[in-house]
Amino acid sequence: MPRRKTQSKESSSARLISSIAITLDVFLLLFAVAVIVVGVYLVLIHVISTLSVALPSTDFWIYIPYLLMIFGVLRFLTSIVGIISFSSKSRGGFYPYCGALMLLFLIQALFVGLPMWYQGEITNQLRSHMEERIRFYGGEAATNDESVFFNYIQTTWSCCGIDGHQDYKFVKWVYDKESTLSIPTLGSVDRYFPASCCKYYTENPPTVSTLSDGKWGITPIEIVNCYKNNPNANPPATHDEGCYLKLRGILKENMSLICAVAMATEILTVLEFIFGCVLTSMRSPK
Repeated sequence: MPRRKTQSKESSSARLISSIAITLDVFLLLFAVAVIVVGVYLVLIHVISTLSVALPSTDFWIYIPYLLMIFGVLRFLTSIVGIISFSSKSRGGFYPYCGALMLLFLIQALFVGLPMWYQGEITNQLRSHMEERIRFYGGEAATNDESVFFNYIQTTWSCCGIDGHQDYKFVKWVYDKESTLSIPTLGSVDRYFPASCCKYYTENPPTVSTLSDGKWGITPIEIVNCYKNNPNANPPATHDEGCYLKLRGILKENMSLICAVAMATEILTVLEFIFGCVLTSMRSPK
């Protein structure tokens, strides 16, 4: 009788652990799908490749979407194996499952460490990279990487230049008069900052694809108020806040978010590993 009671208790404990582990694996499976979708989305909209132009450690950014997709697929497959193993309580299934968890633990450790390292890179190098790239700005219709970068961040994040519109006075596009535009009621205006600094375009910002293809057309009548005080900016029609502080803040927030999510999944991975080891030991012959 005592032996039967012991076996019954072990069976109940095994069922409880299996139920918790299966629930955890289902949650992580859904998380894996979300990670894959985010990775595919980032590749399709080309935002990462656009931002990487002026950011420290370009290669780090270019590979992020693909790393997310690879991690998502591994996480998805591991969760499937885990659900099957915990459902069938098969010892044979727990060995590859625990091995996959160890691999995922190492990959997730990268997503914890790299963002922490990159926050230092942002602080030390972001400004110098932006100062170097703004010199190659070529206007609203230009399709070179630097022009697409600044037009995108200025319309998307409501900012202008690095510290403000005055940064453009050192840009060839301005001092070679390539920026000159005929604007209704103002005549021929030698513009000292691009139309992407005008608040009019913040409500309907151009996509990266539109900018990259050179299909973003500005309508002079829509930006009259933006250039009334030319060469000075004309708030509230013009963004007068620089992009450096905004971009630095957004990048640091996202790095902190990635780090936090990676640490949370590390903890869940450890729990999965423990559950797998416990059930394997319960199924082992005494």
